[in-house]
Amino acid sequence: GQIKVTQPHCRSVAGGAGGDGAPLFSPYETSGIDLIENAIAIEQATVDAIHKSNFDERGINGDPTRQQTKSGQNGWCKRLAKQQADVLRSRGHLGTSAKYGGREKGVKSMHGLLSLETEGYDEAAVERQEGDQGEHTDQSVEALQRMADVDKPSSTMYAIQDGTRLRIKPLDGDWVTLWLKPGDLLVFRGDVCHHGMGYAGKNYRVHAYLYPPGYKPGPSSLHPCGQ
Repeated sequence: GQIKVTQPHCRSVAGGAGGDGAPLFSPYETSGIDLIENAIAIEQATVDAIHKSNFDERGINGDPTRQQTKSGQNGWCKRLAKQQADVLRSRGHLGTSAKYGGREKGVKSMHGLLSLETEGYDEAAVERQEGDQGEHTDQSVEALQRMADVDKPSSTMYAIQDGTRLRIKPLDGDWVTLWLKPGDLLVFRGDVCHHGMGYAGKNYRVHAYLYPPGYKPGPSSLHPCGQ
């Protein structure tokens, strides 16, 4: 069933806590997910800069209700990428196998994301509805099967406002709906199935990728789950 995380209070590697206080996810090594509450304190200057950024109105993969910033080289982006890297390094997410000779993963392709209002969208509903994204992984599952687990690329979502949500399926579990609070940082492996959700009003957040040295992603970030 659906688990709604409204007041996360567990900051273990296992991620957020369910209503009974138990970890919502098993460790990252088995679930492919790490929810880090209060990972990076919200800086109003960063939020303001994201709100003022130029968003590509053509939309992500042709969906005009989901837009991303045109440039990933803004001042806020460089600052936040460094902050994320510090947190992720401390959680072990930048490590790589001996193949890379000690070189760590990098925070890449960071963009601000904007979801526009989906008219009539009910954020409390459990059922899928218009405005929800299709289920997908961010990387090709087939390509990642040829990589050591520690080397596999990941994605991050950083919440800068209340109500930020993502529907996600851990590698070893069932679908859950995550509700993130400002300052929360979600990390999920590139072969974890998930989908964005619609919003009753504008929602701004930040997305980035963690790539090992020399990794070349494919042209699309929408891959069918399990393929």
